[in-house]
Amino acid sequence: MELAKRDVKVMRTLVKKGLLNDFAKGLSKADEILNDWKQEATDNKEAYHKLHKHVVDFDKHILRRYDSAKESDVLYTFIQQLNEGLVDIADIKELTREGQEEIQKMIRFRKG
Repeated sequence: MELAKRDVKVMRTLVKKGLLNDFAKGLSKADEILNDWKQEATDNKEAYHKLHKHVVDFDKHILRRYDSAKESDVLYTFIQQLNEGLVDIADIKELTREGQEEIQKMIRFRKG
């Protein structure tokens, strides 16, 4: 499905919003690891390795989803973000009617 230029521009903005929420999700997990360490639930070495692994794994996730995405992937990236709760379905109100219908079809197809 090819989106109208206006819809692609809106979708890029929505995906950026989702990216910021994805960053927040990664930072929250890092904060949990550090809080466990501060409360001495984990020792220094274990906490360091958990934090390092989380940062490396999360960075790979960000790279896979966002850095290599082409313009044609913006719709699929948005759907992934929607499934993870990083964006809200109400955000599509800014799209053209055709763009909204396409997203609704994709959502129904994935649930089907």
